[in-house]
Amino acid sequence: MESQEISNEKLKQNIEPNVYEYPTVVERYYTKKYKTAVKGQNGNDFCILCHSNKLCLVTLAPSHSILREKKECTVCIFPS
Repeated sequence: MESQEISNEKLKQNIEPNVYEYPTVVERYYTKKYKTAVKGQNGNDFCILCHSNKLCLVTLAPSHSILREKKECTVCIFPS
């Protein structure tokens, strides 16, 4: 029986999974809902990630002015 030589690259392609083929945790477990122009302010956009267990995470939407203009958040104050 003759052995076949397989290139390392071809072997790697068959063994290593392509991680980009799999959905992210957010894509797998959350439903995205958007609220734009909160309090009537353009660019004040939020994304609500809704999990099947009814837990919701409030995040900035990609269209929020902080992300769109690549600003940096230095403080976050929550009213009590």
